[in-house]
Amino acid sequence: MCLHRSHVVLPNPVTSTAQQQVPKKTEFSRGRARTVFSEEQKRKLMQRFHRQKYISPQERTELATALGLNCKQVKTWYQNRRMKLKRSQCLQTPGTSWDQPSFNPVSSQLAVF
Repeated sequence: MCLHRSHVVLPNPVTSTAQQQVPKKTEFSRGRARTVFSEEQKRKLMQRFHRQKYISPQERTELATALGLNCKQVKTWYQNRRMKLKRSQCLQTPGTSWDQPSFNPVSSQLAVF
């Protein structure tokens, strides 16, 4: 179930006509635009990710510089990729949940006397 807040922008009678011509941020244009990575950037990010699931801030800076990205873009890519990996692993092992520990038959057995 997805929950979305709907934003209603009412006109402000105090604003001038020059300010009204500036496009307002909508629900879909909020914040920074989505980064589209080149094939080369994706390939290099994936190569590094296969070797190393977590990178230090210094390594992130070096990788960002080498790829022509900023540190936040690399950090976000890594976070998203780890979540994608986690989701795919959860789908491969049915009956497990992210918020619950895996079923352990030894700890769930009752002592029989």
